[in-house]
Amino acid sequence: MLHQSTFIEIELETGEALSLLRAEACELHCLSGTLWLTEENGDGDIVLKRGDRYRLTRRGRTVIEAVGRQQ
Repeated sequence: MLHQSTFIEIELETGEALSLLRAEACELHCLSGTLWLTEENGDGDIVLKRGDRYRLTRRGRTVIEAVGRQQ
């Protein structure tokens, strides 16, 4: 069985946002600071802090915003 993996590291400044489209099943890792995210047709907002992980579950748009830096 072939397993393929792609790793992308993105650094966002506080207040900067990123929009992803059709990224379901991707896993987000918060390496520092605090991230807010919401998935189109999702159950609500998610907040990730340093060390947290979250697997995207929705096929639509996902918006991620850096809302705080690590102290």
